[in-house]
Amino acid sequence: MAVAPSLHPLQRQVRQLGRRELRLQWQYALARWLAGMLLLVTAAASADYWLRLEDPGLRWLLSLTALTVGAWWLVWLAPWRQRSDLQVARSIESAYPQLRDQLTSSLEFLAGDSAVNSGSLALQQAVVSRTADDTAGLDLGRCVDAWPAQRSSIACLAVAIAIGTLAAGQFSIALQAAQRLAMPWAGPAWPRWNDLKYVDPPRRLVRGEPLQVEVIDARGHLPEQGTLEIWFDGDHPGSTHQLAMRVTNGRLSGRWED
Repeated sequence: MAVAPSLHPLQRQVRQLGRRELRLQWQYALARWLAGMLLLVTAAASADYWLRLEDPGLRWLLSLTALTVGAWWLVWLAPWRQRSDLQVARSIESAYPQLRDQLTSSLEFLAGDSAVNSGSLALQQAVVSRTADDTAGLDLGRCVDAWPAQRSSIACLAVAIAIGTLAAGQFSIALQAAQRLAMPWAGPAWPRWNDLKYVDPPRRLVRGEPLQVEVIDARGHLPEQGTLEIWFDGDHPGSTHQLAMRVTNGRLSGRWED
């Protein structure tokens, strides 16, 4: 059974730095993805609420569009591969110019790269040992910038708090919107936008008596104007009269005089 060779301390340091860099990249990507998804879902739910979508095809289209865009956003943002040791080493050498290319050469020697192992073994070991001494007092952690990941996390938290506050203020609407978006084949139907009711409607009118009609909206969404179709008893079924109505004192009012 083959045993994997142990890593040199230089290799361990560089590899740990690469893993930390990858973790921060994932934190950055996931925070941006989550913030984007929260905004996307909020936009989709708002569109469903304002448009009052009832057609199953349109609801499926809205949900699948949000899902597709979210999946593409994650694939595009995600860092799927950790940088190689040599790439990380070059970043360290850029941060500490005094190392020149010692770290990269040392890692190549330790990896057994045949292209650079043509010199004497003693010289290679001396380079590795000197590089280990030179990096011992250096703060290699500063070569990884954690601020972008922290900044994206703070922004994501701010978006989550803002949307959470908005949803908490309209909890029943937010819950219903989420259910409809998650279940486009079912989910509760939106209540009607208007709930119009007559105010003291007359039961019967004497011929020649004016008709005064007032309408209120129990949901508080009274339109600025409307049209009432009137059919008189004894008239042809297709014969109707139209009465224009406008808002007066918080009520939709109209007066018909024969």
